[in-house]
Amino acid sequence: MKRFIISLILVLASFLQVAEAQKAKSETTKSLTGYVKFYFELNTNLQYPAASEAKNTIGMSVSRVVLSQEGKVESVEIINPLDKDIDYAVVAALKKTSLVWLLSDSSVSDRTFYIQIAFILNLGPSDFFFKSAVPNKKMFVKPVAIYGFPESPGMSQIPEQDFVLTADCNLEYQSGNYTKALKIADELIRRYPYTKDLYQLRILIAKKLFRNDIIQGDVLKMSNFAEGMSLDKLMSEE
Repeated sequence: MKRFIISLILVLASFLQVAEAQKAKSETTKSLTGYVKFYFELNTNLQYPAASEAKNTIGMSVSRVVLSQEGKVESVEIINPLDKDIDYAVVAALKKTSLVWLLSDSSVSDRTFYIQIAFILNLGPSDFFFKSAVPNKKMFVKPVAIYGFPESPGMSQIPEQDFVLTADCNLEYQSGNYTKALKIADELIRRYPYTKDLYQLRILIAKKLFRNDIIQGDVLKMSNFAEGMSLDKLMSEE
C-alpha cells in the first residue's frame, strides 16, 4: 500500500510538471509577435524527419505560402523539394503557423511569402545555409535552420562537400553517365535553389536524357521563380 501511495505521488508530481511546462509554453507563445512568434511556432512544430536523417538528406527547402486577410495560411507549395518526408513535415508545420503572422503581413488579400528552411546534418556541409538564402528581399522571410543528428553515422554516409559533387558531376557528364550526373545536379540544386548556373547545367544533362519535363520546369523556374521575378531579378534586387 505504501509503495502504491509513493508511486501515485510521483505520477501526480510528473503530471504537474508537464502541466506547468505546457502553461509556461502557452504564456510564452501569447507574448510573442510577428516573425519571432512565427519562428517559435515553426521550430516547435518542425523536426528533422528520422527517415531523412538516415538518408543524409540536406538542403534549402523553399516553400510558397499564401495568407488570407486574417493571417490564415490558405495554401503551401513546395518550390524546392528535398525529399518526401521533409516536404511533408514542412507543409504540416507551415500550416500550423496560421494566425501567428502580423496583421500587416496579411492586410492584402492573398498575400504571398516564401519560406526558406535549411536542413543541416552534423558533420555534413552547412555553407549552403549562408551562401544560398535570399536575405530579407521582397516576400522572402528570414531563413530558418533545422539541425539533424543521425545516430552513429558512418564516414561514408556524410553528405559530400560542394566541390566534390561539382567535380563528380562533371566527370559523370564527360563519361556519358548522364543519369548519375543528373542525380548529382539535383543534389546541388537542393542546396542552392537560386543558382541559375545549376539549372542551366541540369538542362544540359536533361537534353542528353531527352527529359523535356525537367527542361521545361527549369526554364520556368529561371524565368519566373517567385511572383513574376526571374532568378536574375530576384538575386539582383536590393
